[in-house]
Amino acid sequence: MSVKVMIKRKVPDGKKADILPLIIKLRRMATSQPGYICGETLVNADDKSEYVVISTWNDLDSWRDWRLSAQRIKIDEELEALSEVTTEYNAYFYGDIYLHQKLK
Repeated sequence: MSVKVMIKRKVPDGKKADILPLIIKLRRMATSQPGYICGETLVNADDKSEYVVISTWNDLDSWRDWRLSAQRIKIDEELEALSEVTTEYNAYFYGDIYLHQKLK
């Protein structure tokens, strides 16, 4: 079952030049991972320091494999060291599909 992953980060003004290239690098690397479908990066209209990356994966295991990969962890550790707050990760199933499968 496909899954949408939302990653929310706070990017301090003085660190955007350091953080944004790392976010872009992660997105590029994700595109070659098994199970990756698509992704986009959004900036909060009311809080320009808040970035959300939304990606779609074939299944939850594909996302988890990428999240726990050594290459991703290395870059993520760099991002965390530069950020103000801990990054939020959430994975979501499509509601209609999930509920339909649970009712079977």
